[in-house]
Amino acid sequence: MQAVILAGGEGQRVRPLTHSQPKVMIPVANRPILDYVIESVEKCGINDIIVVAGYRKEQVIRYLNSLDTGVSVVVQKKQLGVFDALRCAKDLIKGDFLLIPGDNYIDSESLSRLKAERNAMLTAEHPYPSNYGVVSVSGGMVKGISEKPALAESMTVSTGCFSLTPDIFNYPATCMIPDIITDMAKNGRPIRAVPANRWHDAIYAWDLLKMNRMALEMVKPSISGNVSKSASITGHVSIGSGTVISPYAIVSGDVVIGDIPADAPTVDQWQQAYSQAMAAAGAAQSVVENLEGRVNSMIADAE
Repeated sequence: MQAVILAGGEGQRVRPLTHSQPKVMIPVANRPILDYVIESVEKCGINDIIVVAGYRKEQVIRYLNSLDTGVSVVVQKKQLGVFDALRCAKDLIKGDFLLIPGDNYIDSESLSRLKAERNAMLTAEHPYPSNYGVVSVSGGMVKGISEKPALAESMTVSTGCFSLTPDIFNYPATCMIPDIITDMAKNGRPIRAVPANRWHDAIYAWDLLKMNRMALEMVKPSISGNVSKSASITGHVSIGSGTVISPYAIVSGDVVIGDIPADAPTVDQWQQAYSQAMAAAGAAQSVVENLEGRVNSMIADAE
């Protein structure tokens, strides 16, 4: 089986974070969201991966080239929707495949259960279903999808993850995925609803806070850097190699401080004395000094 990961969208509703990077490259616990998706796909046993890039594609391609994995990349020249993005990968698809958004946090167990079904979609319960495609389910089977209704009839939503066959390309290019799934369900091609285990989407910038917490829950606390005896390290903290935590610095809560490259500037004083990094904060390739890292803050790739 193959996996098609959609990584071409800008993510307009998380602006200004996407003014300079595609949504899939936003760092969560010091890793691009896309990195978690690829990791989950590989953990569920799929190594034939196709990534569809589009908005600021150079960043996605550069990142994929840095990975020790064989990922094929196709480019969606214009962002014309999910089905158009999928059709960009049509020539590389050999058989059944998973279709997965590259800007969601999804666990490998959920993808494994989705992979076990032919023609299925991953669903989840969400407190704000009207932001998504609301799924009508009966007896474990999908009856239809209502895209972003003003008044949702259930809390069950589409995660955008599907197990599909190449037959989907028989539909006209102008079709939308929710309409295709609804048509299939109503015309004798059953679509099974597979409940997700751990899934989160960041529609708005503040949604990244929960995604960051979910990612940090999976990070094993570790300290590889040089930490002063007078520094305070408390909570779920991971400190990468090359990092120096200076005297009286405070690092607390859910915090990931990434590995510092050998050629990074001021490595010897990366985390300055009396600085604070607090709950759910992350930093990468950054120089932080004499400032307070507010709760759920992210500092990444600073010059």
